[in-house]
Order: sequence, then structure tokens, then C-alpha cells
Amino acid sequence: MKRIYIMRHGKAEWTRDDMEDFDRPLKPRGRKAAAFMGSLLAVHQEIPELIISSTARRAKETTEALLEAVENRIDVTYEDGLYMPQISHMVNLLRGLDASVDSVMLIGHNPACEQLVAHLVSQGDLQMYLPTCGLVCLDADIDTWMDVDSESARMKWFLVPKLFMKKHT
Repeated sequence: MKRIYIMRHGKAEWTRDDMEDFDRPLKPRGRKAAAFMGSLLAVHQEIPELIISSTARRAKETTEALLEAVENRIDVTYEDGLYMPQISHMVNLLRGLDASVDSVMLIGHNPACEQLVAHLVSQGDLQMYLPTCGLVCLDADIDTWMDVDSESARMKWFLVPKLFMKKHT
């Protein structure tokens, strides 16, 4: 059994004329939500062994806030290819994981995060909306990461920080 967590980055600032999309920072609300999601993972002992994060600023800041909340107990790799990726690239990242890794979290962007969830749990007909800092947990009944593919996982849970956090805090 392998566990896959898929998280969309936190709420980011809108692009200014002088700023590239890649460089958009998190809003304070996005940092707070990422830290909150990290604290939920810690409390429920749902700590992945590895995080693979997009190198875009908002994804890196999401990763950093989450790591702080779990007291930096997770190894992290930053992957340029998680910014605007093809689903095949994300699946290949998973397939390339060492067999000793049992759980991984991908922190990235929509629509790729939503599409990856749909790909892993169905043949693509699943329609879902993954809001900022939304986190999906999938269990894949596989022995090796090379076996991850369409319909190889089932959704265990799906958390949205907005449902748990006080509004306007």
C-alpha cells in the first residue's frame, strides 16, 4: 500500500503588471491555511515521508508553512516540472520514487492537481474542485510506485481548510 497526498498551494496574491505568475507570493490567509493544514496532519499523524513541491513561489511558501507546522519532519524536493505540468509528468514522478517511500505529498497547482486526482481514482471522468490549500489523501493498493496509474488509488479523505478555520481570521 502506498499513500499519496495531493495539495494545491495556498491562496496567492494576484499578479501585478511587474510580476510573473511564477513569482506570486502567498497572501497572509494562504500562509495561515497552509500552517493549519500542517497542524491537522501532525495532530492526526498523517505525516508523509516526502514532499515534492513545485518551485513556484506560492507553492514553496505553502511547503514552508506546512513544514513549520509539522516541525520540519518531512524531506522535501523541489521540482521545476510541477509548475504547469502534464499529468504524465506527475505520474512519472510518482513512478520514479524509491520503493522504500510509502507516502508522498505533491504540492502544486490547478488544474493539474485536480486532474491527477481524477486520473488516479478513475479513468478521468471524476469532476472535482480542489480549492487553495485543499488536500486529498489517496491510498494506492500497489507494492511498487511503478504500478501507479489510472484507477490505481482510492480517495481516503479530502480536506478544505475553509471548512475548519474561522471565517475572516
